[in-house]
Amino acid sequence: MDVYVGDTRSHKMVRQLEHLGWGRILVDRTVTLYQGEKWVLDNGVYKDWVSGVSFDGGAYLSRLENFRAWALWPPDWLVLPDKVAGGVSSLHLSREFSDRFQAMGMDWPVALVLQDGMCEQDVGSALRDIPRVQSLFVGGTNDFKATAGRWVDYARDRGLCCHYGRCGTLRKARHALAVGVSSLDSAFPLWNKERFKEFQEAIEGNFLQGDLFYR
Repeated sequence: MDVYVGDTRSHKMVRQLEHLGWGRILVDRTVTLYQGEKWVLDNGVYKDWVSGVSFDGGAYLSRLENFRAWALWPPDWLVLPDKVAGGVSSLHLSREFSDRFQAMGMDWPVALVLQDGMCEQDVGSALRDIPRVQSLFVGGTNDFKATAGRWVDYARDRGLCCHYGRCGTLRKARHALAVGVSSLDSAFPLWNKERFKEFQEAIEGNFLQGDLFYR
């Protein structure tokens, strides 16, 4: 399972990430990647939503061009823009930006974000329209994240990866591990060294099987 943390620039933290083979999920800041680092590019939608500002698609595309010029190697995937709590309308936005990617010659693999209210039929329709989907990205509420196992199976049946987004607690990390996601991202281990150690232990499976509740 691939693990991505936030865009830390701490040299000590980066050495730890390199030792573990973990990467970073970037939003709007470029960083110095360690050699061969796995990284993904987020869309910034959730960050804007938390800040109470509207997603600026034009600014996002400009950031994307900057990353394309900066990157020495491509990300594992970039996250297609979505709508927080947007349900099926989120897929419409993802389709729109997929078309814009094609128009600008963007050939990086992408992740399609899943939100509350989507069903397999909705996602299957979007997958037929959107090229280069590498991973299904489980977003949404805690209740929706509780269904991650269902989406892991759905993704595997189609030869895709399944990513668990914003894995902000140890229990969520353990749940993600238990259902067999391909990857997850979390800012939890960046708070302090104690949290980093706890998160590492959770990822390495040092927990009781009874402690898998996802919240």
